[in-house]
Amino acid sequence: PPPLPQGHITLVGDQQRAGVGGQLPESSPRWLSVGSGCVLALLQQISSVHGSLFPHLKLSSENMIAEFSQVLNCATDPTLKHRLQRGVACVQWKPLCASALAVACQSGLLVWHVDPCSLSTRPSSGCAQVLSHPGHAPVTSIAWSPSGSLLVSASPVDTSMMVWDVAAESCVALQRVGGGGVTFLSWSPDGSHVLASTPAPLLRVWETRTWTCERWPGLKGRCQSGCWSPDGTRLLFTVQGETVIYSLTFSDTPGDSEGPTVRGFVQGEFGAEPRLIQFHPSFAHGAMLTVWESVGGA
Repeated sequence: PPPLPQGHITLVGDQQRAGVGGQLPESSPRWLSVGSGCVLALLQQISSVHGSLFPHLKLSSENMIAEFSQVLNCATDPTLKHRLQRGVACVQWKPLCASALAVACQSGLLVWHVDPCSLSTRPSSGCAQVLSHPGHAPVTSIAWSPSGSLLVSASPVDTSMMVWDVAAESCVALQRVGGGGVTFLSWSPDGSHVLASTPAPLLRVWETRTWTCERWPGLKGRCQSGCWSPDGTRLLFTVQGETVIYSLTFSDTPGDSEGPTVRGFVQGEFGAEPRLIQFHPSFAHGAMLTVWESVGGA
């Protein structure tokens, strides 16, 4: 299985506060007070520009989940109920396990541990393991590693992708500047790569041996879903407002210096926007693809 990243991987350094609540001591020189006021005004302008670049940050948690959720609206009786489990955006069973279910929701992340042989029709809330990190909510996407040893989570308000060791209830933040957050995750079946899309026209693919990433900016819209071929060499993804399914092919062939290039893979019908896509696992190179389109059919 891929190793857990070491420490907090980030491109942004820590900032130290001056005084309490951002205020300087009364004995500070006047030029320092004036300078701090200018810096504060500049930060406010930057915040305003940041909000205009990433308008999703102005949405409420409920509307943000509705915008980025992979869960379709349906009416069912609740089987797993917890007071913190509101606004469910994504659910995923742990691989090679029939008793652990991860749930992404408004408050963060829950992992249910249930006994599939139990006669109880509704497990108690004590069966849920609550995982949270400051500033990392709502969580709109999750992805298990193929071995089930690690779990990654994403939030549209956090530029960090969290890599969780669920058993130890610990996480490591993988942060990159740009994109305004992380909205969708998909771990390749061979465990070598993780797709991480953002609310901006930008997607990243992380390599899990060294936990470094490549980025593809300049898309016509945000990447809203994606899937990997069963052998992990081809990534397909959809772009909001586009009828085309795009492709990236990854190769470990020595001497291949060009790297993956975005190419059109499938052209859908006019007005039919692909929303969810998934390869059939029985074909190693992805010979069968299921597509759920915005018009309401597969």
